[in-house]
Amino acid sequence: MIASFNAYCAGGKLKKMAANFKKGSIAIVMTVDWEGREISEENLEALRNFRRKYPGIPILHFLNAAYYTKPNANAAELTKKIKSVMRKHDEHGLHIHAWKTLVEASGVEFKTKPDLGGWSLRNCQFDCGHAISLTAYSVDEMQKIIRKSNEILVQNGFNRPKSFRAGAWQTGPHVATALSREGFYLDSSATVDSFVSPSWGKSSLLVKSINELWPGMSIVKQPYLMKTAYRPLWQLPNNASLADYTKPYTILKTLKENVDEFLKNPRPVHYVVTGFHLETAKRYLPRMEEALEKIIDYSMSKGVPIQFSHFPLNLK
Repeated sequence: MIASFNAYCAGGKLKKMAANFKKGSIAIVMTVDWEGREISEENLEALRNFRRKYPGIPILHFLNAAYYTKPNANAAELTKKIKSVMRKHDEHGLHIHAWKTLVEASGVEFKTKPDLGGWSLRNCQFDCGHAISLTAYSVDEMQKIIRKSNEILVQNGFNRPKSFRAGAWQTGPHVATALSREGFYLDSSATVDSFVSPSWGKSSLLVKSINELWPGMSIVKQPYLMKTAYRPLWQLPNNASLADYTKPYTILKTLKENVDEFLKNPRPVHYVVTGFHLETAKRYLPRMEEALEKIIDYSMSKGVPIQFSHFPLNLK
């Protein structure tokens, strides 16, 4: 299965295509959120193993500049670690959690609420703020944080990001406007609460904020233009969530529902956006690997053409 899967990802074609898919295909966008907390060797090795197993799958890395603002951060070593799991066919965007060191390095006053997790102010002498919602910050403040994040990444050998995912999916109106001002073309933060509510609780601030920020969102939602106070921004919904909040059968079920939606409303490309976190890769990547095996088996047995894409080219 792995050999045929890799051959498929590398450009092989299904022997039999379903007639209903002559008008398009399903594109799976694999993402990884770099949280900005720490880069451990065990999580890096889990990701390296994943890349060895599935070399044909490109990844959209949402990188976090907060690794570089931690006390005593070794910039050269951090860059080496990050690039050790990136490949030529990957793309990288920007990921921001409201870490205190990053916020203050941007010349912005650190906010202490809303705290989506209730534990974000622990260990502030080192760094804190992981689950402080980005909605706490004004447009101008967010623009400073985004600009500083981009500067840090570019200074350390990365391309200037043009795509974005907010920590905890918190792209509110101020965040979206700031992104647009800074030249971003795409955000991938829209999601549905059903993935996270079992672990966080339906009454949690995180679930409530997701419902408030993304009303009417669904697991089959496709890219659309978001209005901002500056200029429109593409939204590529994280409609299959992340491995921490799903199971292999859930990911496959989500794919099948998107296939059904595609058959009702064909389009050149129908996106399914999934992924995982770097900081929990060792724990949750096995789920993703099992889901991928189920997906490719489903694809080849049903004649459903699936491609893997690092970012939606047709939205640029």
